[in-house]
Amino acid sequence: MRVQEFKTNKERVIEELQQIGFENYYLQIFDESVDLEVRAELLLKLIGVKSGLCGFEYTKDALIEIYDKKSVAVAMFLYEKIAQKYDGKTAAQVERGIRHSKELVFKTDFNLGLRKLIFGDIPSSENMNYIYSLKYFMKSFKI
Repeated sequence: MRVQEFKTNKERVIEELQQIGFENYYLQIFDESVDLEVRAELLLKLIGVKSGLCGFEYTKDALIEIYDKKSVAVAMFLYEKIAQKYDGKTAAQVERGIRHSKELVFKTDFNLGLRKLIFGDIPSSENMNYIYSLKYFMKSFKI
């Protein structure tokens, strides 16, 4: 038998992620005992979203909002709900902030293996596809 067959699922996942340049610190993204807000922040930082952008907070809030939902969220209702958390912000401003942060991610040269793993070969231009891709990535590995 090969050595790899004796490895646990956790060990295989960690090894695969390390092969594409994943640092152990970021494995917390998949640890459900870690607070969801912390996990979402780590993921956004990992893919290159700057924490000073409004879109960072809006995307984090959107991820948290949809994380345990079974049904697909309607974008405008989600944007409105997030806007209510921030005095004087509108759904359009939330949408624009998420779109801006998403566009910056796809313009930068963050790890292409990781980008492909999260978003596939052709990243969608839709904000909700971007958010759901992040959600499914967070849920895809159990550590």
